Amino acid sequence: KYANMTHGIICKSVNRILIGKTYWKCVILPSLLQNIGIIKFNQKEISKLQTIENGVYRKILEGRDNTPISVLRGEIGSSLMETRFIESKLLMAKSIIEGENELTKKILAKVREDRKNTWNNQVNTYLQKIGMNYNEIYTLTKIEIKNKVKKWDTQKWREELEKRTSTHIYRIFKTEIKVEQCYDNRLESKILFQARANTLELNKRKRYKQEDPKCELCGYKEENLIHFLIECKELEESRNKELIKKCKDENKELMAGKILFEKDEIEEIKCMLGKMWRYRKRKLEEINRNT
Repeated sequence: KYANMTHGIICKSVNRILIGKTYWKCVILPSLLQNIGIIKFNQKEISKLQTIENGVYRKILEGRDNTPISVLRGEIGSSLMETRFIESKLLMAKSIIEGENELTKKILAKVREDRKNTWNNQVNTYLQKIGMNYNEIYTLTKIEIKNKVKKWDTQKWREELEKRTSTHIYRIFKTEIKVEQCYDNRLESKILFQARANTLELNKRKRYKQEDPKCELCGYKEENLIHFLIECKELEESRNKELIKKCKDENKELMAGKILFEKDEIEEIKCMLGKMWRYRKRKLEEINRNT
């Protein structure tokens, strides 16, 4: 229900990433995550919420179904759903410990003594995950606790990027989880995001269906991201020669990364990508009409 409401807002907004993310984080999430510091959610429930959020971010960025979650998080600037649960529980305990309400302090102490208490066990699990012990809730400041949780979240993000061969270029050039302000509602933004995520609808994907992955424009054996960005001769006239020259590198993966992540001329890069993609689409339509 909430995801569908957000999808409707995203589709109608003049700035998908600004309006979509703000609506999700400031309107929907607070209603979904009320009292998560107190209530125990199991891993299945947290995973379900994460799946819903992934769908929202995929909608905002117009990502394809196979978009890596780590790339969605990196571009939208989002922590894991589990990270919010960890932070909320630890900070709630910290607030009780530092508060003036003696009754809640006694209740917390009683809960901590009960080894079968589900809330207590979940806190212990979270502490273990981020490399903390319970005594540190007393000694660390709230900012220090938040930083420890953020460090764990960032490490999970990097581990996820390392697992996937398709995100090799992305993990070299994207060094932190931080919202990218370069996206708008134009096709150019959609192409930029899918290129960064290495999920452009190129013929390389046909390998997995036992089909021919060759480039239909120039006949090269495989149409992949690097071929599209740098190599395909048929797309040469659509490329911005000055930008390509500026990003020149013997290592083609590094060259592709420079093209996709060059911040100073990102609008020119988006314009070039849009031009290349439209030309490719027209040529493929011509080829299909003639076959």
